[in-house]
Amino acid sequence: MLEDWLSFGHAVAEIVERRGVSQGAAQRALREALASGDIQSRRAPFEQQGAAAVLLGPWEQIRPEQWREASIDLTDDLVDVYVPDFRVWLGKSKSMPKKRGRPPKLDWEGEIKRQVFALLEYYGAPNPIDPERGTQAAIEKDIKDELQRDRITVAESTVREHVSGFISEWKAKKAEKAEN
Repeated sequence: MLEDWLSFGHAVAEIVERRGVSQGAAQRALREALASGDIQSRRAPFEQQGAAAVLLGPWEQIRPEQWREASIDLTDDLVDVYVPDFRVWLGKSKSMPKKRGRPPKLDWEGEIKRQVFALLEYYGAPNPIDPERGTQAAIEKDIKDELQRDRITVAESTVREHVSGFISEWKAKKAEKAEN
């Protein structure tokens, strides 16, 4: 059933909210749970057609060893996690420590996320066929250039971590709209 599955991006957002950790830490924890077999997952190819995400093939199960070989959520496929497994894992997983240290100097979940979503709405999901706009790196470069114009220096890995999560979240929202 449709409600038994949750997009990877939404699962990460729930971990961030419930555990108070960064998006990257939540992604790592979820990938580890998927690689261990604690949570089932599935994927399906899709294509962005205007405002709608259209599935290009059937859903297929992702085996735990596939998660150990690659971060499947970073592919062009939609990736879902099985809700009953996710809820059990989230309920019994030991609390992740609160993020410590200096507060972030940028509002990643506000203005920067809106900028990434605007780029994705305009250009569509990263597509390797499009040499101009076909990569996550192009979006990362746009964000990094914008920050540098404001004289803000950010590590490339930090931009990559956030943009990756935003792309996953955007794809999940598009898939939800397509299913409704």
